[in-house]
Amino acid sequence: APGGACALLQELSEEQSFAISYLDIGEPRAPRCAPQCSELGGEPRVTPLCPPDALSLSGLHQCLVELSTQPTTVCHGAAPSRDGARAQAARNALQYLRIMAGGK
Repeated sequence: APGGACALLQELSEEQSFAISYLDIGEPRAPRCAPQCSELGGEPRVTPLCPPDALSLSGLHQCLVELSTQPTTVCHGAAPSRDGARAQAARNALQYLRIMAGGK
């Protein structure tokens, strides 16, 4: 299930006391951007604060997941859907944490 990796990462973060934040690449950044975009009507204005939905060159949604570990960890995910990209980023983060834990 796509939510499986996200749920597992969430459980691990609670157990190990680190925070998780997801960034859907290309999504408007609230709260500064959202009013700008919605007030325009029609096409969204393309500015650094309000980028269009940024798909990769292969047409995939992209997501970054940041873990407040020491050092901070950032992992990327890409998939045909936004939820799938989040799940892929979470799987990559879990794999990274597994590798780092095994190295100690």
